[in-house]
Amino acid sequence: MAVGVALFALPLSLPLRAMIRPRVWWPRVSWRTVFGVGGTIALGLLFLAWRNWHYSGVFGVFYGTQRYIVAIWQPGMALTTYVQALAYNLMLVLTVNDPPRFDVYALPVLGGALVAVLSLCGVPRLRELPAAAVLFFCAAIAGAFITHGWVYPGRFSMHILPITCALTTCAVAKLAAPRRALTAFHYHVVQAVRPAR
Repeated sequence: MAVGVALFALPLSLPLRAMIRPRVWWPRVSWRTVFGVGGTIALGLLFLAWRNWHYSGVFGVFYGTQRYIVAIWQPGMALTTYVQALAYNLMLVLTVNDPPRFDVYALPVLGGALVAVLSLCGVPRLRELPAAAVLFFCAAIAGAFITHGWVYPGRFSMHILPITCALTTCAVAKLAAPRRALTAFHYHVVQAVRPAR
């Protein structure tokens, strides 16, 4: 997810559907943001590995962590068991409850996740959502496919609350906007992503 922050180097006016045309958005990428985020993460990993080497003699970022304890996929695990554990973990994050259960307060989170998936599938109007927001959700939820957590409800959902609520709000605005307003919006988006001549 930390690497996903670099997605905000893309213009916020760039719709997801435009991502298939790199010549449109490539010149508009904020490279200072990309290298700033990348450099900060690289330094953080280097210093963490250095700290581990200082205290344990092992230069690595995973030494001394719960990497193997919290991994969803365990050696020798059957595929069906893995899929069940993965579904449980995803719902734990998306329902903001442990164990997962329906909660009306989690509707903006579930809605935002659904909106992101539908946007990636190219559903009309939803494919006009900002690419940075949709792709950032994908980066934010990626950890739920790899590790699971416990302790208290909501802890592993904190990072997706803002982006899913933003996606839900954007989707409501897109779907509720009259057709004429959408046409004006499309015009402004096209003008914004059109390369200068």
